[in-house]
Amino acid sequence: MTTVRKPRQSYKETRVIEVLRDLDGEGRLPYDLEHQPAQVEKIVKPHYGDASRRVIGRAYQKYLKERSQNKSRQT
Repeated sequence: MTTVRKPRQSYKETRVIEVLRDLDGEGRLPYDLEHQPAQVEKIVKPHYGDASRRVIGRAYQKYLKERSQNKSRQT
């Protein structure tokens, strides 16, 4: 039986997800930005300016998926 490994996640993407978690915990991350990567970029850039819009968009999509899974576990 072969083991299935998770794909490697970039350091920048991991860092952006951490920033998004922090901002969401502080209540500074709006919930309705799913299709607006430019708005997410404006929120994240002051806290972590080294990531591109593409990395921020990918990380935000992963964060939304993670957050919805956590909410479904709580209910």
